[in-house]
Amino acid sequence: YFYVPKLSLFYFSATITYYDVLLNIYRYDPLKEGTDKFIQLGKEQKIESDFTPFELTIFSYKPEIYKLTIDNYYSWLNGKEIRYKYSILE
Repeated sequence: YFYVPKLSLFYFSATITYYDVLLNIYRYDPLKEGTDKFIQLGKEQKIESDFTPFELTIFSYKPEIYKLTIDNYYSWLNGKEIRYKYSILE
């Protein structure tokens, strides 16, 4: 989970070795009905294992909580190495 303050920039970068994965991005919405209060932003993204960094930038106009999930869908029997970094610029 990542808390992003008002008028801030959230930057995320990841590199995957050996096998592809899926990345999902969610935003917390306290008004959403049900027990899961997160809304998926866009379609899930496939991150290829070609050592090219996947980059994501989100500008937040108001304070937000984001959740990123990495899914082992493409090769769940194989191990992976995930290198990532993130920054929040206020």
